[in-house]
Amino acid sequence: MAKRSKGIVIMKVLRYGLYGLLTLLLLLVVGAAIFVATFDANRYKSDIESLVLKHTGRILKIDGEISVTLYPQIGVLVTQASLSENIATHQASSVSLSDRFVTLQSTRLSVALLPLLNGEVLVDGINVEGLKVRLVRSTKGILNLQDLLDRLKPSDPKPDSEPSATSTPKKPATDNKPLIVDIQSVSIKDSGLIFIDEQSQQRWDINDIALSTDRLAPGANGQFLVSFRLQAPDQSADVLVG
Repeated sequence: MAKRSKGIVIMKVLRYGLYGLLTLLLLLVVGAAIFVATFDANRYKSDIESLVLKHTGRILKIDGEISVTLYPQIGVLVTQASLSENIATHQASSVSLSDRFVTLQSTRLSVALLPLLNGEVLVDGINVEGLKVRLVRSTKGILNLQDLLDRLKPSDPKPDSEPSATSTPKKPATDNKPLIVDIQSVSIKDSGLIFIDEQSQQRWDINDIALSTDRLAPGANGQFLVSFRLQAPDQSADVLVG
């Protein structure tokens, strides 16, 4: 039972790490829309960083290069990037802005252009190398990526005021289509994850993560393959899983 419980904890940590990664990558896709009209994408680094800060309260730093291809698909390669902890909440916990939430050596993705006009994000593949994620669960049980997860939740529509006897009934809106994200594959290599649980005063180090998936889309049933090396709090030696 102890091994089974430990396996469940590990998979939850990996899932939260993947959520954080996908959030960062989707932000990069949105930022890429700013400079698709030019090949000199590095001129817009400060604009992308400001956009992320405005919408997430986190500091994005791109110390490497940004390469863009426009044909036959919009392709983006970003190297040496990092995302900070949330500025508004770090003072209320032991999390420091000097502790990066996410760092990565490189990430590459390509997006089909025409489906974007119909509100569909069709990603051929996401390839990531050197990803490092630092997850912290506070003494109150709150993860340091909760603010990002909250932003992914659809906002509840505000209820309309009750119609009067003379008012004309409003027609239901048909133009607001939900954004469809279809990712053909995800590949992560040479990556790691640190999970710090302030409730139990324990730390889990997951190194040498190699992850690959098939298609990620609503209703898709694909493979999810992962291998990693775990250093658990109660073990002196690493455990290789995969």
